Amino acid sequence: MAVDLALVEIVRKGVDARANVPSPDPFPRVLRVEIEPIEHLTYRAKPTAEPHFELYVDEPQDRGGNDKGPSPITYFLTGVATCLLNQFVRLAITREIPISVSSMTVKGVFERTVGGGFKEIVNEIHIEGDISLEGLEELAVGAEGYCYIHNTLSKAVLMTTELYLNGDHVVTRAAGPEA
Repeated sequence: MAVDLALVEIVRKGVDARANVPSPDPFPRVLRVEIEPIEHLTYRAKPTAEPHFELYVDEPQDRGGNDKGPSPITYFLTGVATCLLNQFVRLAITREIPISVSSMTVKGVFERTVGGGFKEIVNEIHIEGDISLEGLEELAVGAEGYCYIHNTLSKAVLMTTELYLNGDHVVTRAAGPEA
């Protein structure tokens, strides 16, 4: 994975700034996304902080949708995974850890019933590079700590992080009510 050197300093400043925010945050942020119904189960989402992006949300035809965009659950799991992944990459850049992420998979285990919900969300991260197991565990702790989504969901659902280093499964971390 290529790292844009021009962005490295921005990443460092952002990580440092977050590390110095007191808890609880005296100035909580608000992120807003405007949702526009298009047709049937198809929606256009526009993040107000990033107005140059539009996301289309739908359901597959076998669930009554028009199949014009990923389902809400797909976007949800994508957000869960990429938020955590961003923190791994940001901290590796900031700490000058010589690793790269070769791939990531997220799996959501849920009950498809009225009143159902997610039972577990598993993030599998495949990392290549030169880092000790202790260093990788420390990186994982930091990444999970910086990830708003992981912190929020771990209060309600089992969040599992499976780490692979140079092709070998090396660490399993669990957080949440059943951890």
